[in-house]
Amino acid sequence: MTQSEDNEPDEAKHRLLMARTADMLAVPSQICLCRACHRAGKCCMILVRSSEPACLIFLLPEERQAFDELLAEVRSVEERMGILPRQPMPADPEACALQEAAIEIIVAALGSHPLNRPHLRRWLRQLQARPTAGIAKGEEVVSGDRIGQGTDDQGQISHLASPRPCR
Repeated sequence: MTQSEDNEPDEAKHRLLMARTADMLAVPSQICLCRACHRAGKCCMILVRSSEPACLIFLLPEERQAFDELLAEVRSVEERMGILPRQPMPADPEACALQEAAIEIIVAALGSHPLNRPHLRRWLRQLQARPTAGIAKGEEVVSGDRIGQGTDDQGQISHLASPRPCR
């Protein structure tokens, strides 16, 4: 097997993640001039040379920067899939929202294959159970209608926020 054949699955996954990132930002349905993309509401056309969704050429520089930031977060989350459930959620609301968008993109992209679904469901359950960073121990925070419980460093039960406080 040659090096180029080895990289084909990674390249296909990269193209899929880029297309789903564009979908998350509603680029195909709002900006793309390709009829198939516009009608489907998702990216249907990938440029051969750059392996990018065709609709990215219509983005303004600040829109392209937002796309690149989200794609960088998607790649980061995808690289850290194994350790991410053990890390607390970001305390910064913007970072938290960016990470949740990246998780949603990864689930949409990789969940299309039936063999990935059980692993993704288990991963999502682990993500929902992770603690939130930046909350003082023993502090009670209500998010929605749920209050999660945990223990502080002395083993005492304390109330912590639910795993998704940034929504």
